[in-house]
Amino acid sequence: MIDRPGRVRAGEEIDIARVDAYLKQHTTGLTGTPEVQQFAGGASNLTYLLAYPERDLILRRPPFGHKAKSAHDMLREARVMQALRPVYPYVPQITAICDDTEVLGCDFFVMERIRGLIARQDLPAGLVLDAAQTRRLCLSVIDRLIELHSIDPAAAGLNELGRGEGYVRRQIEGWSERYRQARTPDAADFETVMAWLAERMPAHETAIRVVHNDFRFDNVILDPDDPMTVIGVLDWEMATLGDPLMDLGNSLAYWVQADDDPTFLALRRQPTHLPGMLTRAEVVAYYGERTGLTVDHFDFYLVYGLFRLAVIVQQIYFRYAQGQTTNPQFAGFGKVRHGQASFGADDYDRLSPLGVQQARLLGQWWARLGAAPGAVMRGSLRRHRETADACLDALRGQGDATPPAPDLIEDAGFDEFDHHEVLVRHAPELAAPGALARHIAAQADPQRAFQRLFVAAVARWADGAHDADYREPWPVFKARCLGALGRAQALCRHGGPVVVFTSGGPIGVLAQHLLGIPDRRAFDLHWVLLNAGITRIDCRGERLTLHSLNGVPHLELAGDPGLITYR
Repeated sequence: MIDRPGRVRAGEEIDIARVDAYLKQHTTGLTGTPEVQQFAGGASNLTYLLAYPERDLILRRPPFGHKAKSAHDMLREARVMQALRPVYPYVPQITAICDDTEVLGCDFFVMERIRGLIARQDLPAGLVLDAAQTRRLCLSVIDRLIELHSIDPAAAGLNELGRGEGYVRRQIEGWSERYRQARTPDAADFETVMAWLAERMPAHETAIRVVHNDFRFDNVILDPDDPMTVIGVLDWEMATLGDPLMDLGNSLAYWVQADDDPTFLALRRQPTHLPGMLTRAEVVAYYGERTGLTVDHFDFYLVYGLFRLAVIVQQIYFRYAQGQTTNPQFAGFGKVRHGQASFGADDYDRLSPLGVQQARLLGQWWARLGAAPGAVMRGSLRRHRETADACLDALRGQGDATPPAPDLIEDAGFDEFDHHEVLVRHAPELAAPGALARHIAAQADPQRAFQRLFVAAVARWADGAHDADYREPWPVFKARCLGALGRAQALCRHGGPVVVFTSGGPIGVLAQHLLGIPDRRAFDLHWVLLNAGITRIDCRGERLTLHSLNGVPHLELAGDPGLITYR
């Protein structure tokens, strides 16, 4: 369950020979050549493991590409950590700070690794807590934030960490300006939100304390022997002196609770939905009771936290749109056709053993890439569910380096059309139970015979002359699929990459829509779609682009032609 990294993402490699030479000049006791891996995340600064034979170190560097003026200051982050560690022992020990850009082309620092567990979207694989234990974990995390906010900057000699007074105004004005600078043509202007915050911000800070500015579950390290205990706190790049209630508002922007609406739950990034976790209101009340600070008008701080998070997401998206990051989590979503169903059987909707294998190979391939979806959707059919379950089970089962997959959102808009109805309206003699299966089984080439029959049946369904014969005519099916596409697009805009497990019909409709293909040619795409094939759609605000259709690298890499199937 120990948090482990994965392979380095393409385009984010570091020159380990130069780093190794530098560290051996500035850090004692290092021998050999380190193995380099990269930790999941990396939406802001990038984090690498340098595994020496006798010691693990962590390297932090800024992202590739242009950055905001005051963001990603690696030297400042390292010096903040050095200053805080004597009074807040959860800060990792800094071992080297490099301002020589000849080494990596940027400033960076290296720190000791704290080996432990990290709760990302879910608890680490294999860690099961009951409600009482989960509550203890929740309070432990909140208490570490309260402990940070209890530090007196003057008494601890930390007055140089920030300007303190005027913090609230600087934050509202600063984040508003950052949003305007990072806004892309497809993003909302947020002027109403920014005006609301400016009108309601308090005249003075509630107190001046050390604030972390990104305090959440995936930035704390849990003791492997007592997972309810915090042993480390990470990611100090935005730490400063400021208003502690602003810091709490930042943390609660990520706090998705069990009774939130399904869309918000789909964007969850930490396990705050579990039984035993405090609600946002309970966190605020507990914090106020423990600190003595007044929290009666916390709506301002919560709206600020949500707005600030929206700005951060927009800044990341702006870098992606400008081609300044290669991290695939920043945009796009994929449609996965279900694995091979039980062709010719009484229950076609059940995955065949080959279909399960195809789905598992996809999950294993994603795990090797270090990929994880931000949200998962699927149709309501059995073959969608079984494909998603097999794929995500394989994804989660490939080691701790891969974050657990999120909960699934079932959306019947991604269901296939009723094949049986379409067929029997064309060939009424096949309407009796088992008639179709018997007819197909009697053919010399059952699959080709089925395709010929199906082509004719679909042509009748889609020609517009017989709409009254069908419970779901072609135009209604098409509208249903496009409605589901819109819901997936909304998730993508607000929560990163989305994976949808669906069928060939909806995938064909969506590809037809994005390519501008007329209805009469829509099913030309359907016939070539492979089982467990991936269709990738790039999402940039309101604009969707078909990136690739029908990819099966996970099946091709297996080297078995028998894995490539169409029905």
